[in-house]
Amino acid sequence: MTAVRLALAQTKVGMDVAANGAAIRKAMKRAKAAGVDLIQFTEGALSGYGRKELRPFVEWSGRDWRELATETDRILHLAGKLGLWVVFGSVSPVAGSDHPHNSLFVVAPSGRVHARYDKRFCSHNELQGWYMPGFEPRVFEVRSVRFGCVICLDGRFPEIWEEYRDLGVHCALFSTFTAGRSSEDDARQDGIFGITAQAQAANHVYWVSMVTPANPVQGTRTRLINPLGQVEASCRRHRNGMAFGTIDLGAGGLWAATDMIRQWRARAREGGIYRAKAGR
Repeated sequence: MTAVRLALAQTKVGMDVAANGAAIRKAMKRAKAAGVDLIQFTEGALSGYGRKELRPFVEWSGRDWRELATETDRILHLAGKLGLWVVFGSVSPVAGSDHPHNSLFVVAPSGRVHARYDKRFCSHNELQGWYMPGFEPRVFEVRSVRFGCVICLDGRFPEIWEEYRDLGVHCALFSTFTAGRSSEDDARQDGIFGITAQAQAANHVYWVSMVTPANPVQGTRTRLINPLGQVEASCRRHRNGMAFGTIDLGAGGLWAATDMIRQWRARAREGGIYRAKAGR
């Protein structure tokens, strides 16, 4: 089978890790009941996100880290019980540093962490006192469908999307905390992330699954974007909710129908079709 059914879970994210964890597990159960293979959550869905819905890490005690570990284990256990792929945002401690990675955890249906992606393009403010950057892309497969991981500001750098195109992904899982605590300016600024995601899906002719939180001030809504740059499904603004879609690589599906576009653009980037016309 070369099709994967997705759930894009738009949950409210706050500073209470236990409440965040409970919201994630509730969404996981709903997704399984809907016949989903993989459920995706936003950046910082479990831990909260720095500068908006999270206390500075220098204020975290051992108890805070133990609570995060406990909630993580509960998510892993439920993923194994449900037989569900789960991709959720949280933090990953870095030995010898108060600054963790801002990560996406990829949990397999076995209930084990299959992979972890660490945000590479941390913002200026994040680097001053919040997060340590990662340096590698992350690709994983579910039923022959290749997924790549993208977090927030990564999405504003074209080379991230180009790299995943060259790595042969069929869908980029883009988790971004496009929501401020109470600032309408944040919401207006963060709205550009949705435009960027649609443009990159169309530019590279693959799906982009963009998940944002259901917080009171929200920029771009959670949405699934197809390889033509069209929004196939989305959530309602500011509400806990779920959008569904299917990545189908089979004959007669959209991936097969857009294969000619990808092949022609590859030739165009190589340049030979243009050099052959030189001098005419």
